[in-house]
Formats: sequence, C-alpha cells, structure tokens
Amino acid sequence: MKLLIVCNNSGCGSVFPAGSIEEAEALGFMCPACNSKTVTHHIIQCRHCYSIVNFIPVYEDEEPVIFYVKKCSLCGDAKEERNLSPSFSKDIFI
Repeated sequence: MKLLIVCNNSGCGSVFPAGSIEEAEALGFMCPACNSKTVTHHIIQCRHCYSIVNFIPVYEDEEPVIFYVKKCSLCGDAKEERNLSPSFSKDIFI
C-alpha cells in the first residue's frame, strides 16, 4: 500500500507517494525534488514545527547548513522569516 505524504517544505506542499513511513522519513518528509536540494542549498527550518521555510543556494566552496528561525508563518510568526532573507554575496552571508 502506498502512502501519500505532503512535502515538509512549506513553499512546495506537493503530495508524493511513499511505500512506508520509514521511506518518507528517510527523505525528511520532503518530495524528491526538495530532498535533492538538501545537498546543493542551505536550509531554513522552523525550530517550532520543523517545517522547511526556504532553500538558499550554496556557493561552490561552502558546505550546506541548516539555519533555524524561532517560528514560521505556519506557526503564526512570519517576522522571523523576513529577518532571515538571503543576501547573495560571496564574501558575506547575512
């Protein structure tokens, strides 16, 4: 039996099939397209509900990391999301 899982990326929200909960958990409850971004992008994640808020591209000499916000718009506070918007400069990352 296939399970239908909603992508954990709040910006995506697509529904994808998974053979089991373990398979979906291995993908981080993200659709395959969003899961593939985890190696080429930084992740912005809500510390409260663990939803993925955004992806920021990684430069070639950087390692992908996870940035956390206290609460996201799904939790009722979009202010944190606006404070952590990407600034694309090779020398500085805010």
